[in-house]
Amino acid sequence: MTYLNQPWRYALRFHNSPLAWWRAAALLLVGFGLTGCATYGNGIQAVRQDVETQRWQAASDHLDKALSPTGADRVLYYLERGMIKHLQGDFVGSNVQLETAYGLMDPLFRTPVVDQLKSVVSSPRNNLYRGNDFEQAMVSFIKIINYLNLATQTDSTQTREQFLRDARVEARRIRLALERAEDEQAIDADGQSGVTALVADLMAVDALPPVPPSAIPLLDWMTALVYEMLGETDDARIASQQALTGYNMGYDHSWGSAAAMQSWLPEPKAVDGMGDVVLLQLAGLVPEQHEMNIFVGFQGLTQEFTYSPQYASDGREQEQQIWFQSTIGGPKKRGYWARSASGKEHAKDYRRTSVTVRTQQPERIRSESLMLTAILKGFRVPIAYYRSRDYSIDTETQVGWAGGTAAMPMGLSIARKAMEDHADHAVRDFYLAFARELAQQMLAEALYQGTQGENVSDGAKLFGSIAQLGASLGAQADTRSWLTLPKEVNMVRLRLPIGQQRLDITTRTRGGIGVITQSILVNVQPQQVQFYSLYTATGNSAGLANKAR
Repeated sequence: MTYLNQPWRYALRFHNSPLAWWRAAALLLVGFGLTGCATYGNGIQAVRQDVETQRWQAASDHLDKALSPTGADRVLYYLERGMIKHLQGDFVGSNVQLETAYGLMDPLFRTPVVDQLKSVVSSPRNNLYRGNDFEQAMVSFIKIINYLNLATQTDSTQTREQFLRDARVEARRIRLALERAEDEQAIDADGQSGVTALVADLMAVDALPPVPPSAIPLLDWMTALVYEMLGETDDARIASQQALTGYNMGYDHSWGSAAAMQSWLPEPKAVDGMGDVVLLQLAGLVPEQHEMNIFVGFQGLTQEFTYSPQYASDGREQEQQIWFQSTIGGPKKRGYWARSASGKEHAKDYRRTSVTVRTQQPERIRSESLMLTAILKGFRVPIAYYRSRDYSIDTETQVGWAGGTAAMPMGLSIARKAMEDHADHAVRDFYLAFARELAQQMLAEALYQGTQGENVSDGAKLFGSIAQLGASLGAQADTRSWLTLPKEVNMVRLRLPIGQQRLDITTRTRGGIGVITQSILVNVQPQQVQFYSLYTATGNSAGLANKAR
């Protein structure tokens, strides 16, 4: 996309302009003063703990302290608040908050050029967070769940149909978001060599091929369910077939067999005193992003350009190695991180303490003395990454009733999808972070050179040196994401006797709090699908918060 080269242009305009050093100093002071927290999750940990213990008012109060409805994180504020309201059963309030977030995420309001220019003299953490197409699809997904719950709860046929029509609108929004993601990836691929030519030269990579969008078959199943509940059987069957095709093509491996998926296809049911209930379980919390550093610069007598990760020495080395090897520094620079997360690739690299990827020195850098000076000194590029341990599936759920039991297969791992999408864009994000940090280093270098003349006071010289140091220390990665999303979605369709039935849900967790028991009362109707959802906290902080419903 054309905004990728804006930091370069900005840096070069600064270098070539007659700005006085004191104006540059003021600019840098403002930028360093605006620097935000390195890890977004640090400010919302209390909210996540409240969600796991189902203390909804406390979660709301902590959210107001962590985020602002008018700041750079306002999209996240409405996303998190909408999810909290959903989990506490306020489906109407949840939709209001999520719709506000959806409007702020609209691509027409996204201004990446302005954001990137702002981050040149500040931190990407201070840019207005716009979300991504995956999160936008998740907004519609949660809203569909809200509408289906509301449709089941109402006794009015007319109101039920209106809720279902609203759910159908959200289903169409999901399809638009996924199609837009595919179009944007194609644009990225077409413009890669021209837009990021200098960075591509440094990284010694060719134009990157497009990758398929992260299709989410469960969203097609939800669409099919909406159509079925509206009585639009043909559309329901088409959407079901799209979901089945998606799973068979490997877009998601949550459901294990085509036979299990085939049972979801809507079929006419005989009048036999039975009715259909769909039960959906949201489990756990989506993982957070973390920050790691890559040092870039020229090394050796041949002055080869290198970029090597600076692994942490606090137990995170292996996680950072996995991410770097499989997404940026591996043999496939846009390789799928999931393969490494599951231990299928790069196993031999886990024992290495450092990895250096050597590239050639491009001709165009030699004509830019300020740029060359900055790179010769070297600098740190922070990037966001996920821990591979968060990729695993954590829950096994079974539902029981008076007449039998059934397993609840996993329909979607939101954690996996979020992490795979992030890995798919890792090289592009590294390009952007590299360009941004290089522009900041050039800005600081210009300030330093402007304060080292004979007629400059000692105080000004000291300030120039401090500003140069601050440009390196202030570098941060943008680790923001929607952190109250569930980690996993389990779903089952049951054929039950008409009338009120009690369902007992047993969830076994790995590395969490063990076995969790919940119950829910459902009202089975003849020839009418009823939908119910519940949340299951699976983290260690959940304790005894999972109560019977």
